[in-house]
Amino acid sequence: MIGSVLRILLLLLFLSSIASAQTIDIRPQAPPGLGEKISMLLGWVYWIAIVAAIFGVIWSAVSIYTGREGKAMLIISLVVLAFLVALPEILKALGV
Repeated sequence: MIGSVLRILLLLLFLSSIASAQTIDIRPQAPPGLGEKISMLLGWVYWIAIVAAIFGVIWSAVSIYTGREGKAMLIISLVVLAFLVALPEILKALGV
């Protein structure tokens, strides 16, 4: 009995949140002069994240390779994977 009442209340709450979400139209706007700085900061963070990811994959590959003998194919596979993952971003950055 209590479970069904709780389900009905949760359903009503969910439906009311959907209805109110459809009527609210909020468009975020940066303060004057701050939008360009935020875009530049996000661009720097984006590039730092890409470089960190590439170095992380390479570091992991080297760590795996130096930790185990006879795993040369594994290191080659990881380097190729890192290159393939980064290739779209590299091409985008070059404007190709």
